Amino acid sequence: MLLAPNQKTNTSKEFKIVPPGSHLVRFFKYVDCGTHIDEGTKIRENKIKYVHKVMFFFEFHGEDAQGQPLATDDGKPLVLVKFINLTTHEKGTLAKILKSWLNIDISSEPVELSSLLGKFGLAAVSNYVNKAGETQASIDNLSPVPNIYLKAGLPEGHNPVDSFDFEKFDSEKFNALSDKMKAWLSKSPEYRAVTGQKETKPAEEFYNDDVPF
Repeated sequence: MLLAPNQKTNTSKEFKIVPPGSHLVRFFKYVDCGTHIDEGTKIRENKIKYVHKVMFFFEFHGEDAQGQPLATDDGKPLVLVKFINLTTHEKGTLAKILKSWLNIDISSEPVELSSLLGKFGLAAVSNYVNKAGETQASIDNLSPVPNIYLKAGLPEGHNPVDSFDFEKFDSEKFNALSDKMKAWLSKSPEYRAVTGQKETKPAEEFYNDDVPF
């Protein structure tokens, strides 16, 4: 995906939440979600706004403040997904994150999103309680990897780098997504365009939280 200017399941295991603080993360996957109605704007301003969303997947490395690894019970890194509006506007969240994280100015230079896969950063994480009363974690910002980590050596990545992109539509990658995600993405005009379906308005269903996987 080229960024050019102007353009909880029930289990027997305890569900782990990424704790607040600054943590080492690795960007390993993105999913182009297509265009949907922004439920946040709909609720706050009582008006319809269409936004193109992309999901950024980050795996966590290191330990929490108590010295416990940021990993699941079976040793896999905890993962958070951040939903971001796909816009190159300088005031957009994507532009601010890429500037603070990698010193990339997407408002003035093209960037191929796939070229960022595998890169490490320092994520500022906060916890909050959602409407269902559940505690969740959110990545608020990203910054460069501190020198202390670089001198010690970065860890091996766990998850393979991957992407799903409507500009380079791959039916096998689409079918590998979860059923819930496929159902949502299939309501976007981008999906209907690449599959030759009749154009309709984008879907109202919307994922508006950072979510753990």
